[in-house]
Amino acid sequence: MKRANSAKAEIRKLNKEIETVPKVAASEVLKDADHVGHMTKQGGHFKSWKKRLCILHRGNLYYYKDKTDREPKGMISVIGLLCEEAENIRENALKIITPHRTYYTACESAREAKIWLEKINASAEYNASKMIRVVDHSTDGDAKYKTLQEALADANSGCVIQMRVGEYVHEGTIEIKKGVEVRGVYSDSSLVKIRSSTANLPIMHLSSKAESKLANLTLEYTSGSTTTDLEGSCLLIDGKSDLTNVEVCNSINSGIIIGSEATVTASTCFINGNKNHGIVLRQNANLSISRTRFYKNTGNGLLCSEGATVDINNCIFSESSLNGVRIETSSKEVKITKNKFSKNKKENISVDSKSSAMLSSNDML
Repeated sequence: MKRANSAKAEIRKLNKEIETVPKVAASEVLKDADHVGHMTKQGGHFKSWKKRLCILHRGNLYYYKDKTDREPKGMISVIGLLCEEAENIRENALKIITPHRTYYTACESAREAKIWLEKINASAEYNASKMIRVVDHSTDGDAKYKTLQEALADANSGCVIQMRVGEYVHEGTIEIKKGVEVRGVYSDSSLVKIRSSTANLPIMHLSSKAESKLANLTLEYTSGSTTTDLEGSCLLIDGKSDLTNVEVCNSINSGIIIGSEATVTASTCFINGNKNHGIVLRQNANLSISRTRFYKNTGNGLLCSEGATVDINNCIFSESSLNGVRIETSSKEVKITKNKFSKNKKENISVDSKSSAMLSSNDML
């Protein structure tokens, strides 16, 4: 119970940081407001309802006690989001589902609720460069989507899919064939974990020619045994992808397999505990990776195959069962600069005699 309460307190703290609002007087945003009126709003922590002056202004919904306030009681960014009717909450109630929480308001009449809904959604879409889909798997969650697959099916290329805190277990492989961004709400990647209940298949497959992005989440394998070189990996990439603050761990094969001709940019990731290699680059694959830690992978931390191009910068490779980095036959262009290597069982950097690599300012600890 103490652990659960501590986790909830930490989430409230993170939400408070996200909800920091500009100190702007009501009189200022009233000058060119998109819509103005009174609604009753539910509080975030104590859940009490209070009447507020609400001002919709350029994709933000500010709420004040009255028009003389010098700063708002709070602000909801509705950009890219969706306002919907809220059933079984209050009469004429609306809900705005943001990535980190859901806000509830209530209007005095059905007519006012309809106007507010239309105005908020129009402002949300007009001010958005990307539409946002929110996923919340919890039984008491009120987001439209309970699974990542549901959100992907309803997302267009360019959408952002925000995943609320939790462990998401799915069957089979999640296929991402569109140029979408999937990200956890907070910067702590451990707060969103994606697992598969199907043994041996990759957890996720990125195959979009338009750039797809993953950020602030963990891909973790739980069980199974592998018979081929693609089974049991956490992430299989065959398109153009960007990984930021992603943990890839405990696969029963290689953590990430970058397919032939694929192009990947990765930074601030953690590749650990994978039963084969940390990352494998297939023939003619391309990888630029920085500020990433490779730890205790059974095999090489990173294996670069024939014809691949790789730029490794400011990474840490430690306790690999084979080499920290292994460059195989005839890799095209290899740059390994400003990295740290420690306690890798065979060699820190192993380069095949038929390959060459530019090595600069690497620390062998």
